[in-house]
Amino acid sequence: YTVYCVTSGGEKEKLASEVAQLHGWSESGGRISLVYGVLDQKAEGNSSYLLYTVTSGGEKEKIASEVDSVYAVDLDGSEASVLYTTVDAEEHTLYEFVTDSTAEADAQVQEPSYSDYETIDPYWGWYTTDWDAYYDAWEVWSQVSHREQLRQELKDTSYNILSYDLTRYDKGETTVIAEGLAAVEVLDTEHEICIYTKQEGEAKAVAELADLEYSSELYGMMGNDETPVQYVNVKGAESELDLDEDYTPNEILVLNGSQVVLRAYDKEYESALFRYTLENGKLTGGGVLTDEPFSGLTAGTAPNGKEGLYYFTDLDEKNSTGELICYTGEKITIAKDAREVLMLDGKTIFKLDEMSYDSRRETMEGSLYTVTDGQSAKVADDVDISSISILDAKQILYIGDGDLFVWNGTENTKLASDVTVFWHNQETAQYDTFTCDTEYGGAPEEEGWSEEYYGDDDWDYGSLGMGWT
Repeated sequence: YTVYCVTSGGEKEKLASEVAQLHGWSESGGRISLVYGVLDQKAEGNSSYLLYTVTSGGEKEKIASEVDSVYAVDLDGSEASVLYTTVDAEEHTLYEFVTDSTAEADAQVQEPSYSDYETIDPYWGWYTTDWDAYYDAWEVWSQVSHREQLRQELKDTSYNILSYDLTRYDKGETTVIAEGLAAVEVLDTEHEICIYTKQEGEAKAVAELADLEYSSELYGMMGNDETPVQYVNVKGAESELDLDEDYTPNEILVLNGSQVVLRAYDKEYESALFRYTLENGKLTGGGVLTDEPFSGLTAGTAPNGKEGLYYFTDLDEKNSTGELICYTGEKITIAKDAREVLMLDGKTIFKLDEMSYDSRRETMEGSLYTVTDGQSAKVADDVDISSISILDAKQILYIGDGDLFVWNGTENTKLASDVTVFWHNQETAQYDTFTCDTEYGGAPEEEGWSEEYYGDDDWDYGSLGMGWT
C-alpha cells in the first residue's frame, strides 16, 4: 500500500509506496518519520524485504536488504534505531539429506522381459515361461524403479538452509550483534538480552533413501535427531546458556535490573521457570525456580517495593487454587489455598477461595478472607466476586448471599437485602489482582461458569508497566 501525510490544510505528500509492513512512525516538529518494509522481488529462496526510513520533506534512506524480522523500532525525530534480522539462504537439494546405499546396485538392474524367462522344450519344441521367476524379477524392478523416481525427485527439489544475522541500525551505523543464527528463541530489547540457536550451515543425511516412501517425509526428519545448543547474548557478549538440554526458552523477564526469570518448556510442552543473575554482562546461575505445575504468571510490585514475579504453585487437581508466590530474587509466600488474591499497597492482602456458581443468581460466589503473615481469617461466605468494592484496608462493600454488606475490619453489617447491583460515592482503593488459571482456560459450560471471567492462558502484566518481551 501507499502511505501519505495529509496536513490540516489538506496538503498531501506521498511518503512511501509498495509498503508491505509499517514498523513504526513518529511525529516531531510537524514532520512525520516512518520505518517500513518493501518486499524484495529479487530475493531467492526466502521472502525477505527491503527496510527503509523516510521523513516527510526528505528522501527515503535504505536501512538494510534481505530483512526477515524487525524486533524493535525507536524513532527520535528523523533519527531511526532498529533491531532486526537479515536472512541468508544456502541452496541445497533434498538428495543431500539422504544416504543412498542402493544407488550402485540399482543402476545394474534392468527391466525384466518375458523372453528372459522362456525356455524351449527339447522334445516338443514349444516355449514355456517361468512365471514365478519373472514376477520375482518384476517386483525387484518395481522397487528399483520407485527408488530411481524418488532419487531423481530428491535431486530436482531444492531446499534452502536459512541462517540469520541479528543486527542493530542506529542513526546510520550498522552493527551485527550475532551471526549465523538458526532461530531467535527469546529477545529482551530493553536489557539487550537475546537467546538463540546457531545454524550449522551444512546438509546432513537424516534418512536412507530406500526407507522412504515419499520425498516429503524428509521435511519432518530434519533437525529432529539433535538437541541444539542454546546461546545467550548480553549486549553483544555471547556465551552458552546454562539450561537443561530438554528445555527450550520461551519467555524472559528481568527484575530489578539483575534478577532474571526464564520460562522454558520441555519436549512434552510442560513449562518450568529458571532463575539467573545478570551481572557483568553475563547470565549466571541457571537454577530451577520451579518445575512443578504453576499458573497465573504476573509481573507486579512485591511487598518490599521491588519488582516481582507472581505465580501460583502447589495447585489443586483442577489447577484452580494454589499458593501465591512472589519472586524478587527470593521466594515470598503471599497466600495459600487461593483462587484469587487482592493486594493493596503491597501489604494488605485479601483472598478468594471455595468458588461455586449460584445458578439462581447467575453469579460466581466464593469465600473472602484477609491474609496476615500467611494466616487467613474469613470475612464472609457466598460473596459475589464481581460485586466487591474495597474502599481501604478496613472497609469493604460486597454482595453476599444476595444482600449488601459492609465490613469494617472486624465485623460485617448488612446494609440492604435482595441486592443485585450497588453504587457508592466513596473513592475505591487501588489494588492488584492475581488469579489462578483453571486447567480449562475457562470452566465447563454445563456448570454455568463464565469462561469470559476466567479468561485464557495469556500472560498478565500487572501494574508495573513492565512486561515480557
